[in-house]
Amino acid sequence: MKAATTPSSRALFVVIDALDQCEKDADIKPLLKLFSTLLSAGSLRVRVLVTSRPELPVRLGFSAIGDTHQDLILHKIPQSIIEHDISVFLHYEFTNIRNRFNKEVVEELRLPVDWPGEANLEKITKAAVPLFIFAAILCQFVNDSCLGRPR
Repeated sequence: MKAATTPSSRALFVVIDALDQCEKDADIKPLLKLFSTLLSAGSLRVRVLVTSRPELPVRLGFSAIGDTHQDLILHKIPQSIIEHDISVFLHYEFTNIRNRFNKEVVEELRLPVDWPGEANLEKITKAAVPLFIFAAILCQFVNDSCLGRPR
């Protein structure tokens, strides 16, 4: 049990969002090479998540590090998977919105357990696909105590 808590057994997660927005394109390739070297060293358990548009400097940087990475191209993900993920997200968020709202209001104003209803969640999901951001912003709006009103 003690071995599971040693520093070498823990994973380090690094997230680089919008690598294509790097101020200097020339910094992209060395940065990716650094992470590739770190990953192949094997002494640390490191996971790196990089988000980016497929701009030329980014593509060249990844081609320079060979097979030390896995590509996930978002526009190639089947729509059914995106729809499922958005649906799961919406169910989770609307449950949290309902629970928060119900804690803040008197019993007569509380939302029913099935709020907002499966049919409404399905409509919202269909409207959101493939833009996850649509679902996220909608949830923020509904959850906003000044602007939104869960009903």
